[in-house]
Amino acid sequence: MNRVSTFVLALLGLMVAACGSGAAPSSSPAFTTLTGNPFSFGPTSIRYPVGWQAVHYDAMNSFYQSVAFLGPDALPDPCARYANGGSCQDWPPVHLGSDGIVVGLWEKSFPGWSFDPSAGEGVVIGGQRSTFAITAPNAGCQAIGGDEQIVVTIPDTVEWNWWELDACLRGPDHTANEQLVRQMLGGIVAPSSESPSGTAPASSSGPVPPTVAQPVASVENSTTLAIMLVINGLTVATVPARSGTANVPLSSAPPVPWHVELRSASGRVLLTLDVPDNLVSRSARVDLSCGVLAIGTGNPIGGGPSAGAGTPGDCVP
Repeated sequence: MNRVSTFVLALLGLMVAACGSGAAPSSSPAFTTLTGNPFSFGPTSIRYPVGWQAVHYDAMNSFYQSVAFLGPDALPDPCARYANGGSCQDWPPVHLGSDGIVVGLWEKSFPGWSFDPSAGEGVVIGGQRSTFAITAPNAGCQAIGGDEQIVVTIPDTVEWNWWELDACLRGPDHTANEQLVRQMLGGIVAPSSESPSGTAPASSSGPVPPTVAQPVASVENSTTLAIMLVINGLTVATVPARSGTANVPLSSAPPVPWHVELRSASGRVLLTLDVPDNLVSRSARVDLSCGVLAIGTGNPIGGGPSAGAGTPGDCVP
């Protein structure tokens, strides 16, 4: 065997050895950190894979505010906006492909809310006792192709306030994205044997069924009109003029799905909203010449941008 052949064989041997003994590529992606306003998220910093999109849209009311949406693909605005009103969906209008994921970050508040440690796996995030729950997808997640949902709840130190991470996943492999969400929350979100206050939290294993709360609607009425709340043709409440935001229990409402209307006393329809189920939040708003009229279910609505000018004659009863 000549020297050239010997050298070639030796080189091939080194290449084979290198392939056989080299470290396997890491399955964990490189991360960057979500920083600065408006991306503040409670007691922790959110990490997300390099190359993902991180976007903020002005989707807010008196009870919730969107912090960010994150995902590997483009994330269009979930709100339909027009001159004198608008409405927002829970998720950007995308369609998840195989093993797809979209993550939403929210700052939420609701009168009387309290942290439920049994709502999922007990964890500690940013030093705060929290829950990590894998649930069936709500209607909004299903609408974009999701078949599993993750809900992470982090109570705020302010009463009735909390931070929430929602992830909409599509299979068939949920495991990788479930682990990815844990990494986004600081690398390892381990079950907490003891909370920061020294009290052992309740924990559970496996998927946690979604909790169905008493449905409620929030009607903001800063107009000069008395408003009727009508669901599937049934009047369930009357909201006085200039009453601000009123929370209306919907125990007497017909079963979902709902077609919701806000009508004047004469029956004129001023605002409509379609709600597929009571596990998904929906909201809509219209700016009239005599004030703002808005409706929300799931996460009730109120506040938002300053009122527009409306249209002359739009406040005739």
